[in-house]
Amino acid sequence: MPYSIRMRLRLPPPFHPPRHAALALVLLTALSPLRAGGAPRAVPKPRVTTPATALPVRISSDTMALTRLPQKGGTVVDRNVYRGHVVLRQGPITIWAETTILRLNAHGVLLSARALGHPVRFVRLSRRGPPIRGTALTVTYDPATTTYTLLGQVHVHHGPQSIVAHEITYNTITRILVARRGSRHRIHMIIPPHPGRP
Repeated sequence: MPYSIRMRLRLPPPFHPPRHAALALVLLTALSPLRAGGAPRAVPKPRVTTPATALPVRISSDTMALTRLPQKGGTVVDRNVYRGHVVLRQGPITIWAETTILRLNAHGVLLSARALGHPVRFVRLSRRGPPIRGTALTVTYDPATTTYTLLGQVHVHHGPQSIVAHEITYNTITRILVARRGSRHRIHMIIPPHPGRP
């Protein structure tokens, strides 16, 4: 039975910004509405951010094939297959692959995404720290569960931190990462010490 390691990462989620920041700001303002002098406190406007899922997906490739798949109930699912030097960009995320398969519903909503390569490379830029970079043979994303699955020769680097495993799953809402070993190799991690801490 393969060993696994489960950990909670405090990394910025790839597709979903913090959802409770505006609510916390409103609550803090409501709980302390007056300044020391009794004058009403100015309510700062909450910062408006655009979720990455609302940003356009930009894809370039050598070839593209579209297949319409009828489903039960009369619905239709589009299966887009991109091959050859595929580059996919959405917001801060860029993925390089040999083949990428996207499934979308009739309204253009992403149902699933899968990238294959030798290896697939990806980078996720961050405003507050170093980018998250990694490679794997297969990268899949399930919007319904907001979960990424990286499979085969997985290497992920975040600044001086790194992890090597056969399979990694990462939920962008719970921020829980689960790494599993393969039949031949164990999980390897590098966790650098925090400067100034014993």
